[in-house]
Amino acid sequence: AIYNRFVFLQNEQTINAINNLTGNSYKAEDLLVMPEDVEYYSLMFSPSSHSVDLYSVGDCEEALSRPYKLYVFVNQYDLPNPNAIHERLRGSGKCALWLYAPAYATEGHLRVSAIEKTTGIGVAEQSVSNGGMVYKDRLIDYGLDAPYFCVDDSRATPLACFENGAVAVASKELQGYRSAYAAT
Repeated sequence: AIYNRFVFLQNEQTINAINNLTGNSYKAEDLLVMPEDVEYYSLMFSPSSHSVDLYSVGDCEEALSRPYKLYVFVNQYDLPNPNAIHERLRGSGKCALWLYAPAYATEGHLRVSAIEKTTGIGVAEQSVSNGGMVYKDRLIDYGLDAPYFCVDDSRATPLACFENGAVAVASKELQGYRSAYAAT
């Protein structure tokens, strides 16, 4: 049986990788789900079941072995082996939600192609902001810093757009599981 739960996978080392490559000075509380945020996300994603777990991406194998319905990968800029994640999810009927720039800074390089390879969804890098995200006629403005991304995949199902019309969030069926990507 699949739990009516979901899990966030994250780690602080990935923030160090993106800071080193971009010269930014992000802190963990800027980019990660903090323990005090868990109740909020539990209500947002699963109001009937307040079941949220936090894992370090270093414990990804353990989290993937548990019967969650949704795996949320939070700002995983440095993700050395996304293929192992795909192998675990293949045929499971589960969903992986990738936030912003998964694997973008892996191996000391900034590559949009790594986001595409990780999510299975085509992504484009933009030179200017796409504006806030629009979902169900509601504007959600995160005030993102560069780099800016959007979905660029005609086989993906758009779920939300940016103010300029570019696709902000999309999902795609991949070998028996769903991959969803949010460019925010």
